[in-house]
Amino acid sequence: MKDNQTKWNLNWWDTNQREFPLIAAAARDYLVIPLSKVDIKRLFNVGRDILGIRRFVISTKTLGILIILRDNLVIAEKEAE
Repeated sequence: MKDNQTKWNLNWWDTNQREFPLIAAAARDYLVIPLSKVDIKRLFNVGRDILGIRRFVISTKTLGILIILRDNLVIAEKEAE
């Protein structure tokens, strides 16, 4: 349903871009941004899983490295299947 609404909005702005050129350009830029709510939730869940209860003093740099390593491990496991 949201895809249909986004297409309708883009079509409306395409039709009315001569009347509102600057707003139409901004709408095109804004409406094409995909929602990333799921990815952010996944990232926070991964961070929570890595930190756990006892590792809350890990630096942000170390946490970032651990997340990258974990993602690479998951990818390698999928490729091995």
